[in-house]
Amino acid sequence: MVLLGSQRVRGPDPVRSESGVGERKGVAVLALCDTPPAHALETLHAPAFFSAFEFIPANRARGVHAADFTWNGPGISVVGQMVGTINANTARRPADAVKPGCFVAGLMEGHLCGEVVEDASGQLDRAKLVGNYRFRVTLDPETGIVSTRGVGTFEGVLMQWCKE
Repeated sequence: MVLLGSQRVRGPDPVRSESGVGERKGVAVLALCDTPPAHALETLHAPAFFSAFEFIPANRARGVHAADFTWNGPGISVVGQMVGTINANTARRPADAVKPGCFVAGLMEGHLCGEVVEDASGQLDRAKLVGNYRFRVTLDPETGIVSTRGVGTFEGVLMQWCKE
């Protein structure tokens, strides 16, 4: 998946935090691990993307983000919420020891949960989409906005109640 740039609004306390409202769009690129239902989802759109950082400059601080999203493709639309961290090393001790320290520049990862609201095939109507994402991004040091395209992965599942 490719993550595109956004706009930003400065938060109320630029010394301790930086909050932003921006827009993120992602374009899905089919990968080796994708299953057939994933092939239909193409564009992830988050028109109100909020982020906050522990201090400025944002590209040197850990932060959090949240957004409502729509993820569309031919004949399918999913709406939901996404929430996660920015620049935080979650692969650290004691659970993991991939990289030491608390900070990883340009890492955006989180959880996404949504529901299929449009399905032309009729097979995934009201199915739930749940999963985790991990993107590599470049942040503008002053604004915290993704200043270049990012790339990453989404790993999840579409779940549906069994029909009788």
